[in-house]
Amino acid sequence: MNTNFKTDPIRRHHILNLEILNPAMMIYLLALTGAGCDTTANVNVNVNNNNGSSGAASGDTSSNSTSGQSGTGSPSSSLPGPTASRDLSASLNWNVTTFAGGFQLPFQMAFGPISGNLYVADALGNVIWAVDPSGNVSIYAGTASQQGYLDGPRSSAYFYFPVSVAVDANENVFVADMYNHVIREISFTDGNVSTLAGVAGSYGGSDTPTSAGSALFLYPDGVAVDTISNSLYVVEYANNAVRKIDLNSGMVATFAGQIAQSGFRDGVGKDALFNCNTLSINAVKVDHSGNVYVADSCNNAIRMIDPSGNVSTLAGNGGAGFLDGPGASAQFNNPCDIAVDGVGNVFVADSNNNTIRMISPSGEVSTPSGATFNFPVGLAISPSGYLFESDLVDMGIHEIQ
Repeated sequence: MNTNFKTDPIRRHHILNLEILNPAMMIYLLALTGAGCDTTANVNVNVNNNNGSSGAASGDTSSNSTSGQSGTGSPSSSLPGPTASRDLSASLNWNVTTFAGGFQLPFQMAFGPISGNLYVADALGNVIWAVDPSGNVSIYAGTASQQGYLDGPRSSAYFYFPVSVAVDANENVFVADMYNHVIREISFTDGNVSTLAGVAGSYGGSDTPTSAGSALFLYPDGVAVDTISNSLYVVEYANNAVRKIDLNSGMVATFAGQIAQSGFRDGVGKDALFNCNTLSINAVKVDHSGNVYVADSCNNAIRMIDPSGNVSTLAGNGGAGFLDGPGASAQFNNPCDIAVDGVGNVFVADSNNNTIRMISPSGEVSTPSGATFNFPVGLAISPSGYLFESDLVDMGIHEIQ
């Protein structure tokens, strides 16, 4: 165990809850005494045991291959993310099945456009899992239950509390390596793990553009690829800003918000304010038009940033609660992740409300029937247009049709 937690309240919170206590007990403590900004979270302790195919995650690192490829699926597009035009809002009566299970602490996920694999960031296992289209689970990168920092072949690399992944068109996987304060990259072609941005063991942040090798981050907890600008967007626990890594130039700059300035304000670029300065997971996603979506968890709002940096509030009025309706009056309670489908619907993992919400292209918020979960924290849309959810209570991945 890392012993410097006494001087670091964020790490202390997670170490006490994740490394000392039983993981199941940790879930209740997070939800009841500090999951996000609201302490009135209501955890549904009845795990959803729907019928369906189910893989099983294993800590056996022998499942690692040294190849850069894994899985046998066929892509439907050269772009990651919502590649299909399937409208998930066509039916508001969802059928939920278990796709894979047995993870230690699954957070955010992303699909690979070449293999069809679903990549899952397992924070407590300190690994990135690959779930193939049939639901077979294997360790894709990292050493099971071994925290640390080590670049190199993905089968022997070390991560420290990875919570988010993003995948580009070539199926390179980007990882928000939270406790190392860096962004890692897993090459699809040679299988090597490298540090894309940040300085391992050092943390901070600046609004001044900085080279990726010297830029500092503070608990990065969300990453998203923009294939249009060839950039990677990053959100962090405590910097209250959306950072942008230019993958062409290798420069890191603040795209929206201001480092260390929290609040709830729309505007252009640095005039906008976010509230990520808490113990809540945040998220960032990009649609095929280059619009950036942020799960601004402690503002209980979903924000949208257009390619020019104009920040607006898509849904949520800043108060914690549960209310469907027009976006301006709707309420969420600790939204931890988002996904955008091919026709412009935005799906929200409304964690403390134990459900998934949907925002239509017109801005109307609704809750589909059958969207009750235990503690949803991750969402991803497959190349064929189906929604997948990761759940912290039952440690599983669910498929929604």
